[in-house]
Amino acid sequence: MDNVLENIIYVDEKAKNKNSMYQVSLSLITIDILK
Repeated sequence: MDNVLENIIYVDEKAKNKNSMYQVSLSLITIDILK
């Protein structure tokens, strides 16, 4: 079970790094909508 959790965390970290620019642009769009 711990191994599965570690894999999920690892994949999540990789996704965060890969999608950081996507997340930034998404945040900017969200801020723009909320204005």
